Amino acid sequence: DDYQEMLESKLILNACINPLTALLPVRNGELVENGHYKQAMRSCFTEIIEALERSDREEKWVEVERLCKDTKENQSSMLTDLIHKRPLELDAIVGYILKRGETRGILMPTLQLVYTMLKGKQKALNKKS
Repeated sequence: DDYQEMLESKLILNACINPLTALLPVRNGELVENGHYKQAMRSCFTEIIEALERSDREEKWVEVERLCKDTKENQSSMLTDLIHKRPLELDAIVGYILKRGETRGILMPTLQLVYTMLKGKQKALNKKS
């Protein structure tokens, strides 16, 4: 159980931060410093928490905000991969959560939009090379 909890906690953090920093493109800290970005991240977070059937919503949100602040100058791995035209871990992170939500009948419009836009952004960047 502890192993599962650790993996799921890491998944929540990665799914909230990496896709948005890659899409926007901004450093981690911008997600909490810019109110609009923070609102978008909160929307993704809410859908993620529902899809994963978590009961520790506020505790996890505090962790997400703390990580953004603690790594505020960092560029996420997904943004780095996008810049260098490397494959994104989009399916392993966001795709997995979307599938979990789908099996529960949960609509995740924000997360689906982020996923679709990143797929398109990656395709457009790869065409240019």
